[in-house]
Amino acid sequence: MDKNTLRILDTIASHLGEPLSINQLTEKIKEIYGTAYYPNIYKKLQELKKESIIDLISIGRASIVKLNFRNYLLIDFLSEMEIEKKMEFLKDRSDLLTILAEMDKPFHKKCAIKSVSAINPAKNIRLNRIELLFLLAEKTQHNETISLYKEMQSLQNKL
Repeated sequence: MDKNTLRILDTIASHLGEPLSINQLTEKIKEIYGTAYYPNIYKKLQELKKESIIDLISIGRASIVKLNFRNYLLIDFLSEMEIEKKMEFLKDRSDLLTILAEMDKPFHKKCAIKSVSAINPAKNIRLNRIELLFLLAEKTQHNETISLYKEMQSLQNKL
């Protein structure tokens, strides 16, 4: 996925429910990433529209950009975007890789955990903290939850 597509999809996904014109989208991309050039954004949006990844809805002289959730492949594009963001985020942060490796040891065989996600990692790293969201299996026993909590407390004290 090219840089412009990544930035566009990330910005649109970050502002779901907030109608963004192409001009507003360009401004948001510039705020987040430091640079944005309207003609490049416009051209990329036209390509994404042809691929049915986004919809452009004309309202007066402006066009509102929305993700096309009717497209079966949109979820794949968003997943790819998240993977690339994660790789870029972790590239220069070997200390985070250590934390993830330490977490993997006690949690590797815990069948209660379905998924672990970091919440707003860029902001939290600047604040020297990490917030995690654990999704547990539906029929998780109370003692498994307590065990996970104790493991996290232990990791927190260690790291």
